[in-house]
Amino acid sequence: MAKRYSTLDRLRFTRTGLKSRLDYLKSRYIFVHVPRCGGTYASTLIHGRPLGHLYADFIRRQLLGAADYAARTSVAFVRCPVERLISAYCFSLRGGTELVSQFPLHRPPRWALKDFRTFCEDWLFQQSPHRIDFIFRPQSWWLHDESGHLIVDEVSHLSRLDSWLQEKGFVTEVSPVNVNASERGLADEARRALCPSLIASIRDLYAQDVALLSGHLSCTPADPATVRGSGRQRSPVHR
Repeated sequence: MAKRYSTLDRLRFTRTGLKSRLDYLKSRYIFVHVPRCGGTYASTLIHGRPLGHLYADFIRRQLLGAADYAARTSVAFVRCPVERLISAYCFSLRGGTELVSQFPLHRPPRWALKDFRTFCEDWLFQQSPHRIDFIFRPQSWWLHDESGHLIVDEVSHLSRLDSWLQEKGFVTEVSPVNVNASERGLADEARRALCPSLIASIRDLYAQDVALLSGHLSCTPADPATVRGSGRQRSPVHR
């Protein structure tokens, strides 16, 4: 599933990026905000505010240039593709969160949100990833350039978000914040729809992300069962 930019992507990235460029330049970090991976929480601590969902290669090439990008430490957090998709489904089901709403034109049709299995099999699996909301796109698209090379310096599992923020001095103590607590009931309902065949299909759709977690990251105890496609162990809940 090769990444490419649509005309709408370029317009959205450019509009968001022009507002964010100075915030990146003022920091020694470049936080790459992968949707549904703790980004609003982390970006607010690192940059003072959310800077939007910008691909790392767009930040490097269009906003900062190679030299300014390389002079800063780029960092991102990722999570099990199955758990992330459940989070994205719940986000669409509610039309957003208490902090941000989903643009109506990006929301799946009402019939597709009947239940998680219908959402996956009858809608998501039939869509082009370039034409759907960012929250459903592969996480690897934020971290790789268009040639498929990883260009983010530090990629960590979502379970390490709070400890990383403490290590870098953005928080004084580790105190996990379950910012998506309002989605728990919806997420539990979606997990009950999981079966080996559905998990396998989701893993196939996000094969690049499965490879990223398996090959680039060390073993992550939060999601091992779901990442391997068996069982339903849960990960910490973040936005």
